[in-house]
Amino acid sequence: MEESFKRDVIREVRAGNGRVLLHDEVEERPNVFAIVPLWENVSEEDIMTPGDVFNLMAREGYKVSYFRFYKGALMSDVLLRRLIMAALLLYVESPFLMLV
Repeated sequence: MEESFKRDVIREVRAGNGRVLLHDEVEERPNVFAIVPLWENVSEEDIMTPGDVFNLMAREGYKVSYFRFYKGALMSDVLLRRLIMAALLLYVESPFLMLV
C-alpha cells in the first residue's frame, strides 16, 4: 500500500512539474480550524515510504531496525519477535533499536 501511494505521489509530482498539492489545518481561533491548500516544491527523491527512510538511515550508518506488522498479526507474536530481535541486536552490536 505504501509503495502504491508513493507511485501515485511521484506521478503527481511529474504532472505538476515538481509541485504537489497538500493541505494543512490552520487554527483560526481556539478549537476552530480551516483546511487550506498548499503547493509544495518537491523532487522525486523526497518521496519516501517509512521503509525507505529507515533504509536510508541504515545506509548512513545508524544502527536501526524497522519492523512492520499488519492487521491480523497476533500482538503477542509481534512483541515476542521484537523482544528476541532486540536482545540479539543489543547483544551483538548494541545498536539503537527503533520499534514502530
